Amino acid sequence: MSITVLARSSLKQFSVIYAEVRAENVDIQGEELETLMWEKIVAGMPAPCGNKIPSHHVKKFKYQLPYMPDIINYIGCPALKPCGGLYIPCCGKQVDEEQYCASCAKHEAKYGTLSDRGATGTYTDPSDKHEISYGTWLAKNELTIEDINKEIAEEGFTFQIPASFLTVNSKRVTAPKRRPGRPGAVKKTKVNEDGSESPMGTSLDGVDVKVVIDESDATISSDEEEEKPKKKAEKKTPSSPEEKAAKKAEAEEKKRAEKELAKGIAEAKKAAKAEEKAAKERAKSEKDAESPKLKKKKEEKTKEEKPKEEKPKKKSEKKKKDEEEAHEEESDEVVIDGKEYMMVGNKLFDDSGTLVGSIHNGKAEFIHA
Repeated sequence: MSITVLARSSLKQFSVIYAEVRAENVDIQGEELETLMWEKIVAGMPAPCGNKIPSHHVKKFKYQLPYMPDIINYIGCPALKPCGGLYIPCCGKQVDEEQYCASCAKHEAKYGTLSDRGATGTYTDPSDKHEISYGTWLAKNELTIEDINKEIAEEGFTFQIPASFLTVNSKRVTAPKRRPGRPGAVKKTKVNEDGSESPMGTSLDGVDVKVVIDESDATISSDEEEEKPKKKAEKKTPSSPEEKAAKKAEAEEKKRAEKELAKGIAEAKKAAKAEEKAAKERAKSEKDAESPKLKKKKEEKTKEEKPKEEKPKKKSEKKKKDEEEAHEEESDEVVIDGKEYMMVGNKLFDDSGTLVGSIHNGKAEFIHA
């Protein structure tokens, strides 16, 4: 809707209200006429018939308006913004053909979108936080509906906030946070000769100037003045001999108790050490008592692990060994039937060293293959 159409619609609405007020009050003029017309608007005049107000016309309002889809046409980015618990569509400028504006695209509409919205006051965002009423929002921000209606009128609009939006949930209204620090100083003033007032400590101070001071300040000052001598007297009053003796006895008793406590701790440590030593000795004696059994088990285990005796060597190996031993003994050459043999002891060997026979009683006996 263009500005021209909006202005024309507002003018038409103004004319209707003016005609009705004048018909009811013929002779009324000036401020009274304006007051009655405003009361007529607040009392229930309908919003301009026809088109809705584009969201960018109300976006620059000083105060946040509630979600009013019947009055405002939300154009642009559909992502919702918390806005103190009212959850209003962003309506920012969308880049190219993107669904959201650049800001809302970063968090991907984490509070929901316009299509998720239902009736005003019923919305719950994805993190399970509930929408608050506009009346609760006004209470939290210490505003009144008159402040909002005044701004709406100053901006040239004639619509009003529905009365059903103005309920207040006291549980969700929190007091504004106070800034930490010292409380502000109370400013004191004086009355000058000409009847005007000025802060104390200025060049206008004079002897005959009457200074206006809050009575509570004067009372506090006088009380403090009375307390100061008492405190000084308490500090300067020396302790009596009885008090000194009592303090000394208390200090000695405290010192004695500390010594007994330290002695008890030392004895407990000594007893624990002795118990630990006895436990070690018991463990050692138990170990020594078990040692013969362990020794026997060890011997049995060693016996089981002893390697098996080697089997007797084969006959051929024994024969070979005899031949080698025979070669090592002193040998003589003998000729039997025209053939030379090597005689070692009483055994005969051929040229290849093979045992072929033996000599018994001067007679050669050959081994037949």
